[in-house]
Amino acid sequence: MSNCLPMIATIATIMFGGTTSLAVEPCRIEVIVSANHWPVPLIELRTTHNVRFVTDNAGVVAFDLPELMDTETWLFVEGHGYSV
Repeated sequence: MSNCLPMIATIATIMFGGTTSLAVEPCRIEVIVSANHWPVPLIELRTTHNVRFVTDNAGVVAFDLPELMDTETWLFVEGHGYSV
């Protein structure tokens, strides 16, 4: 894969603040190219228990698994034409 574009260097997570104690607000995960900060669509993020998320056209995923909120979480990252 010698023609691979420079890959995602930044996966930023921003927690949305919420005031309710019962509902968990989703976490925003944004995938961008490190060289130019452009969003990367169609990147698959997969948890260790195989829950799959795919970024939209803005490079964003709404991560909303209550069992993984407020805990360190590993994600497998895969995208066609990109490498980590």
